[in-house]
Amino acid sequence: MEQRIFRTKPATCAVIGSTGSIGTQTLEVIDHLSKQGFSIRVVGMAANNNPVFAEQLKTFRPAGYCFNGPLTEIPEAVRRFESVESMLEAERPDFTVIASSGGVSLSYALKAAETSRRICLANKESVVLGGRLIPERVKALGKELIPVDSEHSGLFQLLLGTDPSEIQMAYITASGGALRDWDASKKEGATVEQVLRHPNWKMGAKITVDSATLMNKALEMIEAKFLFGLPTEKIGVAFCHNSFIHALIAYRDGHYKMHAGMPDMRIPIAYAFTCPERVSAPEGHDVIRDGYNGLFEPILLKPADPEAHPALRLARTVLEEPNALRIALNAANEAAVQLFLEKRVSFGEVTRIVEKAVSSQEAWEIESPSEILEFHEEIKRRVRCAYV
Repeated sequence: MEQRIFRTKPATCAVIGSTGSIGTQTLEVIDHLSKQGFSIRVVGMAANNNPVFAEQLKTFRPAGYCFNGPLTEIPEAVRRFESVESMLEAERPDFTVIASSGGVSLSYALKAAETSRRICLANKESVVLGGRLIPERVKALGKELIPVDSEHSGLFQLLLGTDPSEIQMAYITASGGALRDWDASKKEGATVEQVLRHPNWKMGAKITVDSATLMNKALEMIEAKFLFGLPTEKIGVAFCHNSFIHALIAYRDGHYKMHAGMPDMRIPIAYAFTCPERVSAPEGHDVIRDGYNGLFEPILLKPADPEAHPALRLARTVLEEPNALRIALNAANEAAVQLFLEKRVSFGEVTRIVEKAVSSQEAWEIESPSEILEFHEEIKRRVRCAYV
């Protein structure tokens, strides 16, 4: 792994999904790192139709951008590209941060493996759809893949220097989301506003809903298998209500190792850039104080029973099947969450929609990335058409 990758000269970076929660925090981190002696120049930015993007262009003045919507007052010498892939091909940044949401990010990540030295991956759907495609492409091209999600960043750090044969179990943690203390019968009719009030994390709407259904953990279980090559039976989920513990490894000799930190995505984002180096915590953090507020308060870790949580049960099911079922799970979930956010279906219906899509899907293996994305979009259309 390269050290001091941008100490000798300024590094370049593309941020895909710059207006989302991870994207905006990535731009904050880039500014923070510049004060720590890490020089990073943003040369590419991409986002969907969000008015914040125009201000980001003025602030960071990248060489190129890709935007799904109209823009006015574009800074001079900033080139507009028709696709993320063409922008990455032209700019060839040292780092590409995949902070966009949805399965389409599979195509972005595969292209970034060709054009960048390091891919900072914050999109779990791309691995759920592609399975080994991204890790294998990165390895074959001699590039680096650093996970950004707090749980997978934690596992990544815990697994450094660890013999996989010594691992008895690897856990990613879950907060339980906004409805974690609700009775099951009450959850059925939870409103959009109630579901989006996450107690610990500042995240986008889609992943906040996934947190409440535990579908985010289902997707992360799948991601852990393909990112780290862990056997399905050795991947578990545990509840940690203050979100201070992100990952845990149980060794066969009876020892346990935990990865802990405040629930602030800027911390794993910064590590994805500077790894294996570590820099001062983001502004607003005092490491000693944070420790007293998190690590030294009572922490209860409770294993999540897959049989009691349909999303986790679905993850275990599709992990042992051809990828058409993984794709159906992710596509149906994207469609169902959007229907819920539009108030077309109830919260309780979200997981049932996904279960129905998976159970009715014939299992087969889809090899081509383009065919994977086509199939993914077809499932999304099919689910949406049933309700709209």
